[in-house]
Amino acid sequence: MRGCLFLLCISFQLLAAEGSLSFEQALTAIVEQSPVVASQRAIQEAASARSLPSRLALLPSLSAEASTTRSTDSAQSGRGLNATAQLNLFRFGADYADMRAASAEVAREGLRTEDAILKAEAEGVRVLVAFIQSRRELEILKQMVKVREESVRIAQERYRRGLMASQESDKVVVDRDNERARLKDSEASAARATADLAAALGSHAVLAEWPWKESLNSRRDILEKETSSLSQRPDWRAEEKKVEAARLRKRQAWGKMFPSVDANIKYGYFQQQNADQGGSQWSGGVVLSIPLFDRLTNFSAYKGLVHDESSAQANLEKIRREAKSEWESAKASFQFSLDSATVRESTLAISRKLFQDNFSRFQRGLVSADDLLIDYRRLYDSESLTIAGWATAHTQFTKLCHSIGMRVSKCLQVR
Repeated sequence: MRGCLFLLCISFQLLAAEGSLSFEQALTAIVEQSPVVASQRAIQEAASARSLPSRLALLPSLSAEASTTRSTDSAQSGRGLNATAQLNLFRFGADYADMRAASAEVAREGLRTEDAILKAEAEGVRVLVAFIQSRRELEILKQMVKVREESVRIAQERYRRGLMASQESDKVVVDRDNERARLKDSEASAARATADLAAALGSHAVLAEWPWKESLNSRRDILEKETSSLSQRPDWRAEEKKVEAARLRKRQAWGKMFPSVDANIKYGYFQQQNADQGGSQWSGGVVLSIPLFDRLTNFSAYKGLVHDESSAQANLEKIRREAKSEWESAKASFQFSLDSATVRESTLAISRKLFQDNFSRFQRGLVSADDLLIDYRRLYDSESLTIAGWATAHTQFTKLCHSIGMRVSKCLQVR
């Protein structure tokens, strides 16, 4: 019986032997194979590919043309080769604004990818914590059922010896059966958590151990970070890039409403058919284009982009307010949850000792089944609350790191 009681200390060596991945390894794998992250990376690559013409807008465009001409007039028949270069000289900054806007838009998609990684990591932590919590709770109930079985054996033995009333013995049996029912419910919850983990990771071979239990107390220094750190959040920076791109697109549309100056140079060679006559020639020119009336197309585009910039500014302010709210909430929640988990751990140690003492008294017939049940429920509640406390502490630590735009692995290392 002593060995059974020691199992209530939740050593979990058997659980550890079942797993092959640590929490950090599993979390990395979940993020790497996240469909959300993969989709956003594809969007980023697509934006980069589409932006190439804009980012090269200040370079000249080059083209070559080869031709063969046949005519009844041999003087008009022959072969030719022409090369043409075109370069914008002045367009009121429209091309330059286009180039910078394209770069800002690509940078924004890169930041959105970083934000997608944080969201995938948050989901990974959620399923991993739920898996560990369900496995540990299941193991507690398994050990509690063993204790109940032992209690039933002792009660029935005492009843046969006439040392316990049948009603007392029946109470112990009912308590054992109720514990078995709770175990079945816990097994169903564990199966759901395992299925969620398998869907995210492709496997459930993960160590059912709290990864940061010993290091969370040393990370309270994160609580002292200034609110200026919030500007490093990827969603904050992405929205800033959106505002920058909107401002540059507006400047581009403004430049298109004014005259533009372009230069072109053409060099060619022509050889007449059935003749030795031929030669090369070149031409060059500067073209001034003045838009007179385009049905207000450019002006309409400009006004629309003015409002797009205003909308982007409003969204940026929204992101800033939400970031500050998340930061303040995450700080308070992490501190409370960590303090609570630490206190619960101490309470659990006391509950274990009380139960061990009263179980020994029950074996000697010094306490009733009802008294043992009270101590049993106290121990079970302490075990369950401690597990829930550490689950919350790990989840809130993740939220705290993400509220300043940091991945958990980096958050654990920063000093």
